[in-house]
Amino acid sequence: MDPVPPAQLRPGVVLPLTGAASILLLLSALGPGDPVADVISDYALHPSSAPWFALCVLLLAIGGTAALTGLPRSWAFRAWQGGAVLCVVFPSNADGESTFSGDVHRLAGGALLASLPVVGWKVARWAGATGHARTVVRLSLLVLVTALLFGVSHLTASPLGVARGLFERITVFAQAGLLLAIAATPRLIPAKAESQSDDVPESTDKRDAAVPPPQV
Repeated sequence: MDPVPPAQLRPGVVLPLTGAASILLLLSALGPGDPVADVISDYALHPSSAPWFALCVLLLAIGGTAALTGLPRSWAFRAWQGGAVLCVVFPSNADGESTFSGDVHRLAGGALLASLPVVGWKVARWAGATGHARTVVRLSLLVLVTALLFGVSHLTASPLGVARGLFERITVFAQAGLLLAIAATPRLIPAKAESQSDDVPESTDKRDAAVPPPQV
């Protein structure tokens, strides 16, 4: 049995993330394009789906920020959060086109997909050898593997291109699950220590010593 049970999920985390996942699911089922072959950002190219795409990414960014509240703001966190915002601000371009906005969108999307597993692994190490930590690790691996498959599918000669959109959608759903798992990880350190750096002043009283949070 785990010594510390998972933390209770806050509505500010659950509602945005489940909302983003629900919107993506509805767009995949009812929206324009092929959900298996077409990437998610193609929804921004259609007037009927563009607002929903923007709302989906915005909710993902809001829920993710809430899920990571209390963790140190490291490069991985900033890369994920910045990537989500830039994906909304800079829309993608159609296949065969090359634009500044599209290039920024692709780079931001890569940061969005690749950085969160780093956060997950750090949080799992922080949580210790628990069943919950293993769940965080598994979801981090799922995000990483599907993100890599999505990246390989963009290669010209890759046979995975026919399932490019499917890989991306699985990655986004896995990210939502990983963020929920991170949010449920018990905060085992004092609140004051979360706002401090890695260097904790020495104390002659062991009761005053705070365990520093991990850099994620």
